[in-house]
Amino acid sequence: MSALFEEAVSRDGRKRTRQIMDKLPNPLFLADPAGNVLLSNPAVPISIGLSLDEFLTANVQECLTKGYYDISVAHEATSKKQYVSRILTTRLGGVYVASGTPILDADGRVQYTVINGIPIKEYEKANEKPDSDLDLRQRRMQRLFGGIIDGDAVVAESRAMREVIMTAVSVADCDSPVIITGETGSGKDVVAKFIHTRSRRAHKPFVPVNAAALPDTLAESELFGYEHGAFTGARPGGYAGLFAAAEGGTLFLDEVADLSPAVQAKLLRVLDTGEYRRLGSTVMRRTDVRIIAATHKDLDSLVRDGRFRNDLFFRLNVLSISIPPLRERPEDVLALAEKFRRDICAKIECNIEIDPAVLVTYIHRDWPGNARELRSQVERHILCAKSNRVPRDPAGGDGSDAAAGALDILHLFEIGGPLKDVLSRVEENYVKYMLTVCGGRVGVTATKLGLYRNALYRKLKLYREKENRGR
Repeated sequence: MSALFEEAVSRDGRKRTRQIMDKLPNPLFLADPAGNVLLSNPAVPISIGLSLDEFLTANVQECLTKGYYDISVAHEATSKKQYVSRILTTRLGGVYVASGTPILDADGRVQYTVINGIPIKEYEKANEKPDSDLDLRQRRMQRLFGGIIDGDAVVAESRAMREVIMTAVSVADCDSPVIITGETGSGKDVVAKFIHTRSRRAHKPFVPVNAAALPDTLAESELFGYEHGAFTGARPGGYAGLFAAAEGGTLFLDEVADLSPAVQAKLLRVLDTGEYRRLGSTVMRRTDVRIIAATHKDLDSLVRDGRFRNDLFFRLNVLSISIPPLRERPEDVLALAEKFRRDICAKIECNIEIDPAVLVTYIHRDWPGNARELRSQVERHILCAKSNRVPRDPAGGDGSDAAAGALDILHLFEIGGPLKDVLSRVEENYVKYMLTVCGGRVGVTATKLGLYRNALYRKLKLYREKENRGR
Protein backbone atom coordinates (compact mmCIF):
# COMPACT_ATOMS: atom_id res chain seq x y z
CA MET A 1 0.00 0.00 0.00
CA SER A 2 1.14 3.55 -0.61
CA ALA A 3 3.01 5.55 2.03
CA LEU A 4 0.16 8.06 2.20
CA PHE A 5 -2.29 5.23 2.82
CA GLU A 6 -0.12 3.76 5.57
CA GLU A 7 0.47 7.09 7.28
CA ALA A 8 -3.10 8.37 7.13
CA VAL A 9 -5.01 5.34 8.41
CA SER A 10 -5.01 4.55 12.10
CA ARG A 11 -3.13 1.49 13.29
CA ASP A 12 -6.24 -0.04 14.83
CA GLY A 13 -8.36 0.66 11.76
CA ARG A 14 -5.77 -0.90 9.46
CA LYS A 15 -5.41 -3.91 11.70
CA ARG A 16 -9.13 -4.60 11.89
CA THR A 17 -9.74 -4.24 8.15
CA ARG A 18 -6.79 -6.50 7.34
CA GLN A 19 -8.03 -9.07 9.83
CA ILE A 20 -11.35 -9.20 7.99
CA MET A 21 -9.61 -9.63 4.65
CA ASP A 22 -6.75 -11.89 5.76
CA LYS A 23 -8.90 -14.41 7.62
CA LEU A 24 -10.78 -15.29 4.45
CA PRO A 25 -8.99 -18.31 2.94
CA ASN A 26 -10.12 -17.67 -0.62
CA PRO A 27 -9.10 -14.85 -2.98
CA LEU A 28 -10.99 -11.57 -2.46
CA PHE A 29 -10.17 -8.10 -3.75
CA LEU A 30 -11.73 -4.74 -4.60
CA ALA A 31 -11.13 -2.84 -7.87
CA ASP A 32 -12.22 0.54 -9.20
CA PRO A 33 -14.06 0.95 -12.55
CA ALA A 34 -10.73 1.30 -14.40
CA GLY A 35 -9.61 -2.04 -13.04
CA ASN A 36 -7.07 -0.74 -10.53
CA VAL A 37 -6.73 -2.91 -7.45
CA LEU A 38 -7.64 -1.03 -4.26
CA LEU A 39 -7.77 -3.70 -1.55
CA SER A 40 -6.86 -7.38 -1.51
CA ASN A 41 -6.25 -10.28 0.81
CA PRO A 42 -3.01 -12.29 0.43
CA ALA A 43 -4.82 -15.24 -1.17
CA VAL A 44 -5.19 -13.35 -4.49
CA PRO A 45 -1.52 -12.69 -5.32
CA ILE A 46 -0.53 -16.13 -3.99
CA SER A 47 -2.99 -17.75 -6.40
CA ILE A 48 -1.49 -15.99 -9.45
CA GLY A 49 2.18 -15.80 -8.49
CA LEU A 50 2.62 -12.17 -7.39
CA SER A 51 3.53 -10.48 -4.13
CA LEU A 52 0.82 -8.55 -2.27
CA ASP A 53 2.60 -5.23 -2.92
CA GLU A 54 2.82 -5.99 -6.64
CA PHE A 55 -0.86 -6.87 -6.84
CA LEU A 56 -1.96 -3.76 -4.92
CA THR A 57 -0.38 -1.58 -7.61
CA ALA A 58 -1.67 -3.71 -10.49
CA ASN A 59 -4.51 -3.39 -12.99
CA VAL A 60 -6.76 -6.38 -13.71
CA GLN A 61 -6.51 -5.92 -17.49
CA GLU A 62 -2.72 -5.74 -17.32
CA CYS A 63 -2.67 -8.97 -15.33
CA LEU A 64 -4.91 -10.57 -17.96
CA THR A 65 -2.61 -9.40 -20.77
CA LYS A 66 0.42 -10.80 -18.94
CA GLY A 67 -1.29 -14.16 -18.56
CA TYR A 68 -1.74 -14.33 -14.81
CA TYR A 69 -5.27 -15.64 -15.47
CA ASP A 70 -7.36 -16.40 -18.56
CA ILE A 71 -10.42 -14.13 -18.04
CA SER A 72 -11.20 -10.87 -16.23
CA VAL A 73 -14.38 -11.17 -14.20
CA ALA A 74 -13.83 -7.66 -12.84
CA HIS A 75 -13.87 -6.12 -16.31
CA GLU A 76 -16.98 -8.03 -17.37
CA ALA A 77 -18.94 -7.25 -14.19
CA THR A 78 -18.00 -3.57 -14.42
CA SER A 79 -18.92 -3.22 -18.09
CA LYS A 80 -22.22 -5.11 -17.71
CA LYS A 81 -23.05 -3.51 -14.34
CA GLN A 82 -24.26 -6.82 -13.03
CA TYR A 83 -23.12 -9.87 -11.09
CA VAL A 84 -20.94 -12.20 -13.15
CA SER A 85 -19.61 -15.67 -12.31
CA ARG A 86 -17.09 -17.56 -14.48
CA ILE A 87 -14.62 -20.46 -14.33
CA LEU A 88 -11.13 -18.93 -14.15
CA THR A 89 -7.74 -20.62 -14.51
CA THR A 90 -4.54 -19.02 -13.21
CA ARG A 91 -1.11 -19.41 -14.74
CA LEU A 92 -0.15 -21.56 -11.72
CA GLY A 93 -2.85 -24.05 -12.71
CA GLY A 94 -5.46 -23.14 -10.11
CA VAL A 95 -9.10 -23.39 -11.19
CA TYR A 96 -11.61 -21.12 -9.44
CA VAL A 97 -15.23 -20.11 -9.63
CA ALA A 98 -14.63 -16.35 -9.86
CA SER A 99 -17.46 -13.88 -9.30
CA GLY A 100 -17.63 -10.12 -9.68
CA THR A 101 -20.20 -7.93 -7.94
CA PRO A 102 -20.39 -4.27 -9.06
CA ILE A 103 -21.32 -1.67 -6.43
CA LEU A 104 -23.41 1.08 -8.02
CA ASP A 105 -24.09 4.61 -6.82
CA ALA A 106 -27.49 6.34 -6.83
CA ASP A 107 -27.05 7.25 -10.51
CA GLY A 108 -26.33 3.69 -11.56
CA ARG A 109 -22.60 4.21 -12.09
CA VAL A 110 -20.12 1.57 -11.00
CA GLN A 111 -18.06 2.76 -8.05
CA TYR A 112 -16.31 -0.47 -7.10
CA THR A 113 -16.34 -4.12 -8.08
CA VAL A 114 -15.87 -6.90 -5.53
CA ILE A 115 -14.16 -10.02 -6.90
CA ASN A 116 -13.87 -13.29 -5.05
CA GLY A 117 -12.74 -16.73 -6.07
CA ILE A 118 -13.60 -20.19 -4.76
CA PRO A 119 -11.52 -23.28 -5.67
CA ILE A 120 -13.59 -25.40 -8.01
CA LYS A 121 -13.50 -28.44 -5.73
CA GLU A 122 -14.60 -26.43 -2.73
CA TYR A 123 -17.38 -24.86 -4.78
CA GLU A 124 -18.69 -28.23 -5.93
CA LYS A 125 -18.60 -29.57 -2.39
CA ALA A 126 -20.34 -26.50 -0.98
CA ASN A 127 -23.12 -26.69 -3.54
CA GLU A 128 -24.08 -30.11 -2.26
CA LYS A 129 -25.43 -28.25 0.82
CA PRO A 130 -27.90 -25.45 0.06
CA ASP A 131 -27.17 -23.49 3.25
CA SER A 132 -23.43 -24.02 3.52
CA ASP A 133 -21.13 -21.92 5.67
CA LEU A 134 -19.42 -20.80 2.46
CA ASP A 135 -22.67 -19.34 1.13
CA LEU A 136 -23.24 -17.53 4.40
CA ARG A 137 -19.72 -16.10 4.34
CA GLN A 138 -20.17 -14.92 0.75
CA ARG A 139 -23.45 -13.18 1.59
CA ARG A 140 -21.86 -11.47 4.57
CA MET A 141 -18.90 -10.23 2.56
CA GLN A 142 -21.13 -8.97 -0.25
CA ARG A 143 -23.16 -7.07 2.35
CA LEU A 144 -19.94 -5.67 3.82
CA PHE A 145 -18.67 -4.31 0.53
CA GLY A 146 -22.14 -3.22 -0.49
CA GLY A 147 -22.02 -0.76 2.39
CA ILE A 148 -18.84 0.96 1.33
CA ILE A 149 -20.42 3.54 -0.93
CA ASP A 150 -22.70 6.18 0.47
CA GLY A 151 -21.81 9.21 -1.61
CA ASP A 152 -24.36 11.52 0.02
CA ALA A 153 -22.91 10.86 3.48
CA VAL A 154 -19.15 10.41 3.19
CA VAL A 155 -16.72 11.86 0.65
CA ALA A 156 -13.90 9.36 0.24
CA GLU A 157 -11.71 10.02 -2.77
CA SER A 158 -8.54 9.31 -0.77
CA ARG A 159 -7.49 5.83 0.17
CA ALA A 160 -7.20 6.94 3.78
CA MET A 161 -10.91 7.75 3.98
CA ARG A 162 -11.85 4.61 2.08
CA GLU A 163 -10.07 2.60 4.73
CA VAL A 164 -11.95 4.53 7.42
CA ILE A 165 -15.24 3.68 5.70
CA MET A 166 -14.24 0.04 5.34
CA THR A 167 -13.57 -0.11 9.07
CA ALA A 168 -16.85 1.68 9.81
CA VAL A 169 -18.78 -0.85 7.73
CA SER A 170 -17.01 -3.77 9.43
CA VAL A 171 -18.01 -2.57 12.93
CA ALA A 172 -21.52 -1.40 12.05
CA ASP A 173 -23.39 -4.65 12.67
CA CYS A 174 -22.13 -5.31 16.18
CA ASP A 175 -23.32 -3.52 19.32
CA SER A 176 -19.92 -2.91 20.90
CA PRO A 177 -18.95 0.68 21.76
CA VAL A 178 -16.93 2.61 19.19
CA ILE A 179 -14.61 5.51 19.83
CA ILE A 180 -13.78 7.85 16.95
CA THR A 181 -10.76 10.14 17.20
CA GLY A 182 -9.68 12.96 14.94
CA GLU A 183 -9.06 16.68 14.85
CA THR A 184 -11.88 19.18 15.24
CA GLY A 185 -13.93 19.40 12.07
CA SER A 186 -12.54 16.19 10.55
CA GLY A 187 -15.97 14.54 10.24
CA LYS A 188 -16.29 12.36 13.33
CA ASP A 189 -20.05 13.00 13.43
CA VAL A 190 -20.41 12.02 9.78
CA VAL A 191 -18.64 8.69 10.35
CA ALA A 192 -20.73 8.04 13.47
CA LYS A 193 -23.95 8.62 11.51
CA PHE A 194 -22.61 6.39 8.72
CA ILE A 195 -22.04 3.55 11.20
CA HIS A 196 -25.59 3.96 12.53
CA THR A 197 -27.18 3.93 9.08
CA ARG A 198 -25.35 0.71 8.15
CA SER A 199 -26.29 -1.06 11.41
CA ARG A 200 -29.32 -3.09 12.40
CA ARG A 201 -30.36 -0.04 14.46
CA ALA A 202 -30.72 2.18 11.38
CA HIS A 203 -34.53 2.35 11.76
CA LYS A 204 -34.16 3.58 15.35
CA PRO A 205 -33.08 7.07 16.57
CA PHE A 206 -29.59 8.48 16.15
CA VAL A 207 -29.16 10.98 18.98
CA PRO A 208 -26.05 13.20 18.87
CA VAL A 209 -24.96 15.17 21.92
CA ASN A 210 -21.95 17.43 22.34
CA ALA A 211 -20.63 16.71 25.82
CA ALA A 212 -18.49 19.86 25.74
CA ALA A 213 -21.67 21.95 25.51
CA LEU A 214 -23.24 20.38 28.60
CA PRO A 215 -22.49 22.19 31.89
CA ASP A 216 -21.31 19.81 34.62
CA THR A 217 -24.41 20.58 36.65
CA LEU A 218 -26.75 19.60 33.81
CA ALA A 219 -24.89 16.78 32.02
CA GLU A 220 -26.23 13.99 34.23
CA SER A 221 -29.85 15.15 34.02
CA GLU A 222 -29.62 15.69 30.26
CA LEU A 223 -28.24 12.23 29.61
CA PHE A 224 -30.20 10.17 32.13
CA GLY A 225 -33.25 12.36 32.83
CA TYR A 226 -34.90 13.23 36.13
CA GLU A 227 -38.15 12.76 38.01
CA HIS A 228 -40.71 15.43 38.89
CA GLY A 229 -39.40 17.61 41.72
CA ALA A 230 -35.87 16.15 41.57
CA PHE A 231 -34.37 19.63 41.98
CA THR A 232 -35.34 23.29 42.00
CA GLY A 233 -36.31 24.36 38.51
CA ALA A 234 -37.04 20.85 37.24
CA ARG A 235 -39.78 20.82 34.66
CA PRO A 236 -43.18 19.48 35.76
CA GLY A 237 -43.57 15.82 34.96
CA GLY A 238 -39.82 15.24 34.83
CA TYR A 239 -37.57 14.65 31.81
CA ALA A 240 -36.87 11.34 30.09
CA GLY A 241 -33.28 12.16 29.06
CA LEU A 242 -31.20 11.43 25.97
CA PHE A 243 -30.69 7.74 26.72
CA ALA A 244 -34.46 7.29 26.65
CA ALA A 245 -34.64 9.31 23.42
CA ALA A 246 -32.08 7.00 21.80
CA GLU A 247 -33.73 3.77 22.98
CA GLY A 248 -33.10 0.98 20.49
CA GLY A 249 -30.79 3.20 18.47
CA THR A 250 -27.45 4.97 18.83
CA LEU A 251 -26.29 7.67 21.23
CA PHE A 252 -23.38 9.65 19.81
CA LEU A 253 -21.34 11.28 22.58
CA ASP A 254 -19.16 13.85 20.88
CA GLU A 255 -16.25 15.30 22.90
CA VAL A 256 -16.68 12.55 25.47
CA ALA A 257 -13.42 13.61 27.14
CA ASP A 258 -15.21 16.68 28.53
CA LEU A 259 -17.65 14.71 30.69
CA SER A 260 -17.27 15.27 34.43
CA PRO A 261 -15.91 12.43 36.62
CA ALA A 262 -19.39 11.84 38.11
CA VAL A 263 -21.00 11.43 34.71
CA GLN A 264 -18.11 9.25 33.54
CA ALA A 265 -18.80 6.90 36.45
CA LYS A 266 -22.50 6.69 35.61
CA LEU A 267 -21.76 6.14 31.92
CA LEU A 268 -19.42 3.29 32.86
CA ARG A 269 -22.25 1.63 34.79
CA VAL A 270 -24.54 1.87 31.79
CA LEU A 271 -21.91 0.24 29.57
CA ASP A 272 -21.27 -2.52 32.12
CA THR A 273 -24.84 -3.34 33.17
CA GLY A 274 -27.15 -1.70 30.63
CA GLU A 275 -28.91 0.06 33.50
CA TYR A 276 -29.20 3.63 34.78
CA ARG A 277 -31.26 5.63 37.24
CA ARG A 278 -32.86 9.02 36.69
CA LEU A 279 -32.13 11.84 39.11
CA GLY A 280 -34.57 11.73 41.99
CA SER A 281 -35.60 8.14 41.24
CA THR A 282 -34.96 4.84 43.05
CA VAL A 283 -35.91 2.74 40.03
CA MET A 284 -33.21 1.21 37.82
CA ARG A 285 -34.09 1.38 34.15
CA ARG A 286 -32.87 -0.96 31.42
CA THR A 287 -31.60 0.55 28.19
CA ASP A 288 -30.80 -0.85 24.77
CA VAL A 289 -28.59 1.84 23.27
CA ARG A 290 -25.34 1.60 21.36
CA ILE A 291 -22.69 4.12 22.38
CA ILE A 292 -20.45 5.79 19.82
CA ALA A 293 -18.05 8.25 21.42
CA ALA A 294 -15.73 10.78 19.81
CA THR A 295 -13.04 13.22 20.84
CA HIS A 296 -10.31 15.38 19.35
CA LYS A 297 -8.21 15.00 22.50
CA ASP A 298 -5.55 12.42 23.33
CA LEU A 299 -7.42 10.09 25.68
CA ASP A 300 -4.27 8.15 26.53
CA SER A 301 -2.71 11.32 27.93
CA LEU A 302 -5.88 12.24 29.80
CA VAL A 303 -5.97 8.79 31.38
CA ARG A 304 -2.32 9.08 32.45
CA ASP A 305 -3.02 12.51 33.94
CA GLY A 306 -6.05 11.19 35.84
CA ARG A 307 -8.50 13.42 33.96
CA PHE A 308 -10.36 10.53 32.32
CA ARG A 309 -11.27 7.25 33.96
CA ASN A 310 -9.07 4.43 32.72
CA ASP A 311 -11.84 1.85 33.24
CA LEU A 312 -14.23 3.93 31.09
CA PHE A 313 -11.54 4.35 28.47
CA PHE A 314 -11.01 0.58 28.28
CA ARG A 315 -14.78 0.03 28.09
CA LEU A 316 -15.26 2.56 25.30
CA ASN A 317 -12.14 1.58 23.37
CA VAL A 318 -13.47 -1.77 22.17
CA LEU A 319 -13.52 -0.60 18.56
CA SER A 320 -11.66 2.49 17.43
CA ILE A 321 -11.52 4.56 14.26
CA SER A 322 -9.08 7.38 13.65
CA ILE A 323 -9.93 9.96 10.99
CA PRO A 324 -6.87 11.54 9.36
CA PRO A 325 -6.84 15.34 9.09
CA LEU A 326 -7.74 16.95 5.79
CA ARG A 327 -4.14 18.07 5.15
CA GLU A 328 -3.13 14.40 4.93
CA ARG A 329 -5.79 13.56 2.34
CA PRO A 330 -5.70 16.33 -0.30
CA GLU A 331 -7.58 14.08 -2.71
CA ASP A 332 -10.67 14.77 -0.59
CA VAL A 333 -10.28 18.57 -0.53
CA LEU A 334 -11.67 19.30 -3.98
CA ALA A 335 -14.33 16.59 -3.74
CA LEU A 336 -15.53 18.07 -0.45
CA ALA A 337 -15.40 21.59 -1.87
CA GLU A 338 -17.60 20.52 -4.77
CA LYS A 339 -20.06 18.79 -2.43
CA PHE A 340 -20.25 21.88 -0.21
CA ARG A 341 -20.69 24.12 -3.28
CA ARG A 342 -23.66 22.06 -4.48
CA ASP A 343 -25.23 21.96 -1.01
CA ILE A 344 -24.84 25.70 -0.46
CA CYS A 345 -26.08 26.62 -3.94
CA ALA A 346 -29.13 24.41 -3.47
CA LYS A 347 -29.84 26.09 -0.16
CA ILE A 348 -29.69 29.65 -1.49
CA GLU A 349 -31.08 28.70 -4.93
CA CYS A 350 -28.19 29.72 -7.13
CA ASN A 351 -25.63 28.07 -9.39
CA ILE A 352 -22.23 29.60 -8.74
CA GLU A 353 -19.09 27.87 -9.95
CA ILE A 354 -15.70 28.30 -8.27
CA ASP A 355 -12.84 29.38 -10.49
CA PRO A 356 -10.25 26.57 -10.90
CA ALA A 357 -7.53 28.96 -9.71
CA VAL A 358 -9.37 29.38 -6.41
CA LEU A 359 -9.68 25.61 -6.11
CA VAL A 360 -5.92 25.35 -6.53
CA THR A 361 -5.50 27.56 -3.45
CA TYR A 362 -7.65 25.08 -1.52
CA ILE A 363 -5.17 22.29 -2.28
CA HIS A 364 -2.24 24.30 -0.93
CA ARG A 365 -3.84 25.09 2.44
CA ASP A 366 -3.37 23.05 5.61
CA TRP A 367 -7.00 23.49 6.80
CA PRO A 368 -6.42 23.36 10.57
CA GLY A 369 -10.22 23.42 10.99
CA ASN A 370 -10.52 20.52 8.49
CA ALA A 371 -13.82 19.98 6.65
CA ARG A 372 -15.68 22.49 8.81
CA GLU A 373 -13.22 25.23 7.87
CA LEU A 374 -13.36 24.23 4.21
CA ARG A 375 -17.15 24.45 4.18
CA SER A 376 -17.03 27.93 5.73
CA GLN A 377 -14.52 29.03 3.10
CA VAL A 378 -16.61 27.69 0.23
CA GLU A 379 -19.73 29.36 1.65
CA ARG A 380 -17.89 32.67 2.08
CA HIS A 381 -16.62 32.57 -1.49
CA ILE A 382 -20.05 31.77 -2.91
CA LEU A 383 -21.86 34.43 -0.89
CA CYS A 384 -19.28 37.07 -1.89
CA ALA A 385 -19.36 36.17 -5.59
CA LYS A 386 -20.75 38.98 -7.77
CA SER A 387 -21.38 36.79 -10.80
CA ASN A 388 -22.04 33.14 -11.50
CA ARG A 389 -18.40 32.26 -10.77
CA VAL A 390 -16.23 32.82 -7.71
CA PRO A 391 -13.38 34.99 -9.06
CA ARG A 392 -9.69 34.34 -8.66
CA ASP A 393 -9.39 36.83 -5.81
CA PRO A 394 -12.77 36.56 -4.09
CA ALA A 395 -13.83 38.67 -1.16
CA GLY A 396 -12.56 37.01 1.95
CA GLY A 397 -9.08 36.46 0.55
CA ASP A 398 -7.11 33.25 0.13
CA GLY A 399 -6.71 33.67 -3.63
CA SER A 400 -3.01 34.12 -4.28
CA ASP A 401 -1.68 35.52 -7.54
CA ALA A 402 0.89 32.75 -7.77
CA ALA A 403 -1.68 30.00 -7.39
CA ALA A 404 -4.08 31.68 -9.80
CA GLY A 405 -1.31 32.10 -12.34
CA ALA A 406 -0.48 28.42 -12.15
CA LEU A 407 -3.27 27.79 -14.63
CA ASP A 408 -2.49 30.75 -16.86
CA ILE A 409 -0.92 29.66 -20.15
CA LEU A 410 1.20 32.82 -20.25
CA HIS A 411 2.89 31.75 -17.05
CA LEU A 412 3.72 28.45 -18.63
CA PHE A 413 5.68 30.22 -21.36
CA GLU A 414 7.69 32.04 -18.72
CA ILE A 415 9.02 28.82 -17.23
CA GLY A 416 12.74 28.59 -17.87
CA GLY A 417 15.49 26.06 -17.45
CA PRO A 418 16.21 22.67 -19.04
CA LEU A 419 13.54 21.11 -21.22
CA LYS A 420 13.05 18.28 -18.72
CA ASP A 421 12.20 20.77 -15.96
CA VAL A 422 9.88 22.75 -18.23
CA LEU A 423 7.97 19.64 -19.31
CA SER A 424 7.74 18.47 -15.70
CA ARG A 425 6.29 21.83 -14.61
CA VAL A 426 3.79 21.91 -17.48
CA GLU A 427 2.70 18.38 -16.67
CA GLU A 428 2.20 19.27 -13.01
CA ASN A 429 0.10 22.32 -13.87
CA TYR A 430 -2.04 20.37 -16.30
CA VAL A 431 -2.63 17.51 -13.86
CA LYS A 432 -3.75 19.98 -11.17
CA TYR A 433 -5.96 21.77 -13.67
CA MET A 434 -7.68 18.52 -14.72
CA LEU A 435 -8.15 17.59 -11.08
CA THR A 436 -10.06 20.84 -10.49
CA VAL A 437 -12.10 20.41 -13.68
CA CYS A 438 -13.13 16.94 -12.49
CA GLY A 439 -14.22 18.27 -9.10
CA GLY A 440 -11.40 16.56 -7.22
CA ARG A 441 -12.49 13.07 -8.29
CA VAL A 442 -9.22 11.23 -8.71
CA GLY A 443 -10.69 8.29 -10.62
CA VAL A 444 -12.35 10.51 -13.23
CA THR A 445 -9.21 12.63 -13.54
CA ALA A 446 -7.06 9.55 -14.07
CA THR A 447 -9.36 8.35 -16.84
CA LYS A 448 -9.28 11.72 -18.63
CA LEU A 449 -5.47 11.85 -18.34
CA GLY A 450 -5.08 8.29 -19.62
CA LEU A 451 -3.44 7.20 -16.36
CA TYR A 452 -4.08 4.41 -13.93
CA ARG A 453 -5.45 5.67 -10.63
CA ASN A 454 -2.39 4.52 -8.65
CA ALA A 455 -0.10 6.34 -11.10
CA LEU A 456 -2.02 9.58 -10.54
CA TYR A 457 -1.83 9.13 -6.76
CA ARG A 458 1.95 8.78 -7.05
CA LYS A 459 2.20 11.98 -9.10
CA LEU A 460 0.09 13.93 -6.60
CA LYS A 461 2.25 12.64 -3.77
CA LEU A 462 5.43 13.81 -5.57
CA TYR A 463 3.92 17.26 -6.14
CA ARG A 464 3.10 17.59 -2.45
CA GLU A 465 6.57 16.47 -1.39
CA LYS A 466 8.14 19.02 -3.75
CA GLU A 467 5.91 21.78 -2.36
CA ASN A 468 6.83 20.84 1.22
CA ARG A 469 10.54 20.94 0.39
CA GLY A 470 10.09 24.42 -1.09
CA ARG A 471 8.43 25.86 2.03
